[in-house]
Amino acid sequence: MGTVPSCQGLSPTLSGPYRRRLREEQGGRVPGKAGRRRLTPSLRELIVRLAKENTGWGVRRIVGELQKLALKASRSSVRRVLVDEKILPDPDRRAPEGVPTPWRKFIAIHMNVMVACDFFSKTVWTPLGRQTAFVLAFVHLGSRKVFVSPSTLHPTDAWVRQQARNASMWADDEGIDVRFLTRSITPSFASNVLLSL
Repeated sequence: MGTVPSCQGLSPTLSGPYRRRLREEQGGRVPGKAGRRRLTPSLRELIVRLAKENTGWGVRRIVGELQKLALKASRSSVRRVLVDEKILPDPDRRAPEGVPTPWRKFIAIHMNVMVACDFFSKTVWTPLGRQTAFVLAFVHLGSRKVFVSPSTLHPTDAWVRQQARNASMWADDEGIDVRFLTRSITPSFASNVLLSL
């Protein structure tokens, strides 16, 4: 056996791993692989099976079910298996950027004929004191053109209906063909109010 090089001059935190490495090299041991262990084929099959049989489950739910079975897999590992197997995650599964999902495809295909709308509010001071003013905004997704309604302190169904008609006239003036309207599900929107758009 040869002599072990001196560790003098190395800090104690560095000399320990250095000595261990030298011992392993002289003893003929091959150092282990770095990083996380790969998923076993049976675990990959189980992940795919869970995803196919339970289409409403997201990545987090699959990880949770695996934990109940005392199996370990991280969210990123489960997501990678689903992407490798070409199982398109639904929007709730938080698909990685660039992976096409049915919702992303729908938006991309209909971008030029879709308008999104939502309320926003701002607290304002009036002669009657502090009040909340509401505004209804419409955004054409294809061109990013915006129509903002006049503000109101009391958004009623009639007011929302009128703003939808105003937005429809704005879209006609701008040459925008509106076929789809996306909106939030809030009590501010009556179920049939925005059908006039």
